[in-house]
Amino acid sequence: MLSVPAATVTELSPYPSTFVPEDFVMNKDSARRYSTRLVLGAFAVGVMLSAPFAWGQGQKVLKFIPQADLRILDPITTTAYITRNHGYMIYDTLFATDAKFQVQPQMVDKYELSSDKLIYTFTLRDGLKFHDGTPVRSADCIASIDRWSKRDALGQKMAESTESWKAVDDKTFTLKLKKPFPLALEALAKPSSNVPFIMPERIAKTDASTNITEPIGSGPFKFVKEEWVPGSKVVYVKNTDYVLIKEAGYKGEKIVIISATDQPIVHSQSLLTAEMLRKLGLNVDLQAGDWGTLITRRTSKEPVDKGG
Repeated sequence: MLSVPAATVTELSPYPSTFVPEDFVMNKDSARRYSTRLVLGAFAVGVMLSAPFAWGQGQKVLKFIPQADLRILDPITTTAYITRNHGYMIYDTLFATDAKFQVQPQMVDKYELSSDKLIYTFTLRDGLKFHDGTPVRSADCIASIDRWSKRDALGQKMAESTESWKAVDDKTFTLKLKKPFPLALEALAKPSSNVPFIMPERIAKTDASTNITEPIGSGPFKFVKEEWVPGSKVVYVKNTDYVLIKEAGYKGEKIVIISATDQPIVHSQSLLTAEMLRKLGLNVDLQAGDWGTLITRRTSKEPVDKGG
């Protein structure tokens, strides 16, 4: 059983207080009729769900069964998608990818690249805090990227071109390269396993081959470790300090979700995802079609209004 506020279904921001459940529950016993899976999107959805969901009667609770059992909590030591999804619940990243697959700042407020393309200077956004109340610092980011780069293939390639990471102050840090590495920002925005999640320095100092024992991040949900029962229950609660979508730069851009009505699982995914995103205040256009239409449009490079 997994318990997290309904905001759980999103990666960028908790739901408005009128909607967000106090707890979010994933429970094999609670699943009833519909199979759902929230697809991990680069912009909004942070949890993959592959089983029935139900709303608790009289409670602000969302119950669902994910596609696998969460056994490992460290998204750096394993590439398992269930752990990656868990990572998106509780952690955040320096950069992310937008709907057009372009890299955009996430925890980073601004950055600069020197004319010789060897020095990146990053400045963190104001107000970033970990779940234990401590501020996110440059040292945390450097230690987290260093640990990630020892396990991830793209991170290892970037490390080969890296001369040093240096904290200028608590909010500003630099990456100095030995030679230009054109994929530096793409590496820091890597959306899937292994994801360069940011952890507190004291945790990120853990050996890259040793599982962390204290899952603390700055993401939209807090992991309730004392209620975690492997094979039975995982609990998350809303992080009320997480920044809102508008503060993160969302300006009302349309998000199109194509629902394959002839595929029950995919259709359920679409309906639930659309509902969650609308509750977040996102501009969602839910379009019905069959599976053939979905995969055809998914591979098209045409604009959405032209069938892409």
